[in-house]
Amino acid sequence: MKQLLIAVFIMLGYVGISQSEFNDYRYYNTYDRFYIPKKTIKNKGVNKITTQNYKGEKLVGKSIKSFDSNGNLLEVKYQDKKGITKNSTKYTYNDSNIVTSIKNYKKGKLKLSYYYEFDTNHLLAVYYQKGDNEKHLTNDWEYNKDMCMVESHHYKKNGKIKFTWEYDYYDKCKLSKSVLYNSKNKVVQTWTYECKSEGEILKKKKKETQVCKWDTITNDNLVKVVQYFNEKGEIRKSVSKYTADTLIIEQKFYDKNNILFYYVTYDKSRSRPLEQISYSHKGKELFAWNYKYENGKQVYYNYSKKGKIKSEYKKEYDGDLLIMSSVYYQGKLIMNYKMDFETKYL
Repeated sequence: MKQLLIAVFIMLGYVGISQSEFNDYRYYNTYDRFYIPKKTIKNKGVNKITTQNYKGEKLVGKSIKSFDSNGNLLEVKYQDKKGITKNSTKYTYNDSNIVTSIKNYKKGKLKLSYYYEFDTNHLLAVYYQKGDNEKHLTNDWEYNKDMCMVESHHYKKNGKIKFTWEYDYYDKCKLSKSVLYNSKNKVVQTWTYECKSEGEILKKKKKETQVCKWDTITNDNLVKVVQYFNEKGEIRKSVSKYTADTLIIEQKFYDKNNILFYYVTYDKSRSRPLEQISYSHKGKELFAWNYKYENGKQVYYNYSKKGKIKSEYKKEYDGDLLIMSSVYYQGKLIMNYKMDFETKYL
């Protein structure tokens, strides 16, 4: 988990600006080391997965996941070695199988709740509730007739707007400008997307980040470049390489000094990384993750620091279902996770 968070922080820090051009709320993005695709859960008729956690031969706890006939996760219970539930999370869904609420419990008592409103598949609003207190709006989004986002808000606990994003387009959902305002309706930052060619000369603009994008074809690969030019004249860049049929195979991220600081390769899908490497400002390798797959499933990955492997993760399957995951630290087995399945939706 720690290694994953490091990677996330690296990515969040890439643009190098204090605010984002999007109110991009990740409404259902929980980390799950033992994730099994919803399609597999549905096709196998799985209604329950029990994961037992062992340290050596000693049971230290377990988690129990319940699913509906569509493969939607309904509840996760986290229990200690005596089978006492310490924490749990419950989920509800709409007719499109999109999550509409997430409720977190501790020792049976409701602690936190999140509620989501949708128009078809578009997120309209998010609400937050602590315990049994009154829920309050945290974020909302507005769309035009083409279902392109035109405005969004992030709210304070007192219900007043903290930030507002406005979006303009030069064509259907092709962004030309994004503007962030504070609670006093003053411009915090502007992002413009009208720069489209490599080498275009740009002038520094106060409170404005200019985003340039261009595509090239190299050795039958499509290369997409996104370059950020901020008010200090600093340039940051990402370079993404795709196959001819636009399947991702590589990404590189460069800092303001044009030094590579993050590199990742893919097996033609963002969900199937092959190698991830982060570098220091001097270009030296800091952290790395390497992955292996068999029959389309991840069976192994490791984490290394400065070229030395620190931890390894091995996975075993029964067909498409993950049945065991083992964690090693510096070559020593420290944890085993064993999964049992129940099916009733066949």
